[in-house]
Amino acid sequence: MNTKLLSILIGLILVTLEKSNGQNFQYGILGGFDIVNIHQKPWPPHEVIPPYRSMKSYNVNCFISYKSQGIWGFSVEPGFIQKGGANGVNNCCRWELNYLQIPFLADIYILHKLFLSIGPEFSYLTSANAINVYPGHTHTSDMSSIYKYKSELSGLIGINYMINKRFEIGLRYNHGFTYIAKIDINIYNGSNWYILPAKQWSQYLQLMVRVRI
Repeated sequence: MNTKLLSILIGLILVTLEKSNGQNFQYGILGGFDIVNIHQKPWPPHEVIPPYRSMKSYNVNCFISYKSQGIWGFSVEPGFIQKGGANGVNNCCRWELNYLQIPFLADIYILHKLFLSIGPEFSYLTSANAINVYPGHTHTSDMSSIYKYKSELSGLIGINYMINKRFEIGLRYNHGFTYIAKIDINIYNGSNWYILPAKQWSQYLQLMVRVRI
């Protein structure tokens, strides 16, 4: 997915929103507190500590949602999210991967105010940086040569609760279907060096709040 296609999809959403004045359509903004990580497979042999650990992040989106007279509905949530991970040994380095995202979610209402959301998320990478923190200064490195796969497809599942007509909270989990990078790890087995190919996927846990306008 490129930025032009993303703009077209957002435009279609806004047109639909403008033409929909039924009470079943709702729209607003949402924000999330995220715990993000980079899942790598395989790890280097004999290493107990994973190469990446989770870090705190955030997302900001707008949304349009529809609820039928029955138990189903849908939500579309274009916006921004920062994915990535921290150094597996210490927290002196962060990999910050900034994405434009559009989750397309089917909503299944278990109760009047409680519902599940599940569906795909399409993301487009806008920048990739490594942030190194040293005593007295911070250094930023461009990581786009490693994270060169701009488009990402992932899956999202979550549970949501409507506090009242305006506010809603939810807990969500997301994991990538497509990898975000392929890397070669140099391994020394005691006598020779060899290359171990590895792939990386994004994953995150999100606590979000939606506000209807």
